[in-house]
Amino acid sequence: MRQVLWPLLSVAVLVLCCPVVVADQTQWSDPDALASESLTTVTSYWRYEYDPDSSSPHRVYMAAEIRNGSSRYVKNVAVRTTLRSPSDATLVTQTGGAWQEALAPGESTLFTDIVYDDSVFLTSSVDFVAFGDASSQAEYPYLADPEPLYVATDIDSGWVTYYGEFLNQTDQTWQASCKYCDALDLGAAYYENGKLVNYSVGGRPEGHLPPGSKFAFRFSFERVPDDSYKLFRRVQPLPAGSYATSWEVENLVWQLQDSGWGSKEIHITARIYNTSNVAARPDVWFVAYGASPQWIGWTSALIFDAIPPGGYLDCEENLSSVYMHVGSPEDVRSIVPFVASSDVSHQPTPIPTSTFTPSPTKTPTPTPTNTRFPTPPGGWPYSIALPIIMK
Repeated sequence: MRQVLWPLLSVAVLVLCCPVVVADQTQWSDPDALASESLTTVTSYWRYEYDPDSSSPHRVYMAAEIRNGSSRYVKNVAVRTTLRSPSDATLVTQTGGAWQEALAPGESTLFTDIVYDDSVFLTSSVDFVAFGDASSQAEYPYLADPEPLYVATDIDSGWVTYYGEFLNQTDQTWQASCKYCDALDLGAAYYENGKLVNYSVGGRPEGHLPPGSKFAFRFSFERVPDDSYKLFRRVQPLPAGSYATSWEVENLVWQLQDSGWGSKEIHITARIYNTSNVAARPDVWFVAYGASPQWIGWTSALIFDAIPPGGYLDCEENLSSVYMHVGSPEDVRSIVPFVASSDVSHQPTPIPTSTFTPSPTKTPTPTPTNTRFPTPPGGWPYSIALPIIMK
């Protein structure tokens, strides 16, 4: 079951997170200006897929590793792709931005895009041309790439999963680049003998990541011989005058129970408390750990509405084996909430002085239990979400 679900989830995340250009309408710099001198397509990948249930059933997924081989900085990094037929006729040409809009000397980034067009079923090759504009170190917008706390590997039959965590150990909040983006814009490229053969995107939670907050990720690929992987990320500080929202998770209770389908699951309840001075919608993930300090599974709370300042929302969720990449629900030893939000405040959030008393009607008898997780400085890191309550 796990082997079937991961690729589908990866594609779902890809469709949500990757901008799609159906025609070459975006205005970019001249692709001949820097292509040969500065930016190199190290390796590229494409695949055709047909979805009979879609209004645009024919599509080609594309990815490439782009490298700045020059001694200068480059900005406005983009890639022009040209899909060709067996007769070398041009089917579709379109241009899209790379994951990093700026590259330092020697730096690489990932490019991903999708072409939706009825003619692409004829595709036999794809040309990739990377280009950009001369820039300087002063214009470079990114912080140094953070290193993961760890990257672990799990191999199950014909699939390999890479998973791990990042911790914001800086004194700056990492900015999410869009409403449903994570703060690292994290992606993974999978290689066979140095050639790109697959890719995946995303980690959790989505939203700005304040100092002291954690971020979890995992990527699964159909395994190939002589394989390797690379993580691509970009981290920008939240602009001056903007502040991340802050959260507390109170009365977190979890227990092992029967799923009703002949297996076990973890039942989780918690109260998400907005300690910010603005209304905000959190992205909440309950991350499970086993006997080791490495996470082994997760589930999330579907929250569609903003929680007002001082308000809270009660969540209830189940973690089944489908959402675990290592072990089973019986192996869970602790549950940790990761909370973030893409909303911001324009004034510092005051230190909360909560005197909140949990409702006894929402507290089942747990085995085991964690009762409170204090918020890291500035804030934290899908489900039944109960009504929002103003405190």
